[in-house]
Amino acid sequence: MPKSLIYCGVVCAMFTSTLPVASDDNKRPAAILANDEQLEHVAHLSGSGALGCGIGSFLYTDHASEKRRVACGLDPIHVFGHEISAKTLSEFLEARAKANELKNGPMFGDRQFLLFTTLYAVADTEDAQFVDLAAKLLDDPIPKVRAYAQHTLLCIGDGNPQKRPEILKLLTAHSWNPTPYQSKDHDWVPTDR
Repeated sequence: MPKSLIYCGVVCAMFTSTLPVASDDNKRPAAILANDEQLEHVAHLSGSGALGCGIGSFLYTDHASEKRRVACGLDPIHVFGHEISAKTLSEFLEARAKANELKNGPMFGDRQFLLFTTLYAVADTEDAQFVDLAAKLLDDPIPKVRAYAQHTLLCIGDGNPQKRPEILKLLTAHSWNPTPYQSKDHDWVPTDR
């Protein structure tokens, strides 16, 4: 048996046995944040392709407790499971914003893979309720996190035309210059400012 499969089996078994399930929202206000180092490791493995690549979907529970299927790459599924709630995603983004402000906390420091995966899941949901939280990460000390916060806001704008002026205003306030890729991929983004 290949070494990578054995490693993946051990990591996945360890991950699933210690991570609270996504549907356990009422029982764990901070429990999932206690696993931030382990989740960062899983997010790194997933992002590198070590846990497999492909597409899938997760069952998303939004802020109003409505459920829907969201198509995505496998990274959010590897990290959060097949059921992901807005509350779980919010916990990570809020904890990061607070850690940046206080220079301390469970999400302080290099959590770029976990943040990337969290923002990736939010981008896939196109949930307008995340505009303010994603905007808080436009000032993150890690450039990749800032770039993915921009991408997340653009994806939210794709699914919510009424939010586009607010999103453009937020991005512009952070000295954002749209790249040709962003203008092409998000047809509502101006090509010149």
